[in-house]
Amino acid sequence: VNFVSCFRKGTEADKEEYSIFDNEKDGFMLYTHIKELARQEDVYIDVCGIAGDYCVLETLKGLRKIIGDRYIRVLTQYTASIDGGKKLMNYIKENDLNYE
Repeated sequence: VNFVSCFRKGTEADKEEYSIFDNEKDGFMLYTHIKELARQEDVYIDVCGIAGDYCVLETLKGLRKIIGDRYIRVLTQYTASIDGGKKLMNYIKENDLNYE
């Protein structure tokens, strides 16, 4: 069964939101959702977005605190980075994360 949800950040004009978890509404919903999904076997949380060297990276850091590394997959082919993906790829490799 495939389950797809999309969570947004950057919706508040007066607040910086580098990580999805900085967004009070979607960040909390995602946190709750992830805790439930992490109880299941063979579930991956796919992460991608714009600014892999900032926003995606900060979201990954927050996500790892919640569920660890096992269930995370970074979709690098769908992630744009200002630095060409170097910082994100270094983080992925340093932390032995799954990626495509």
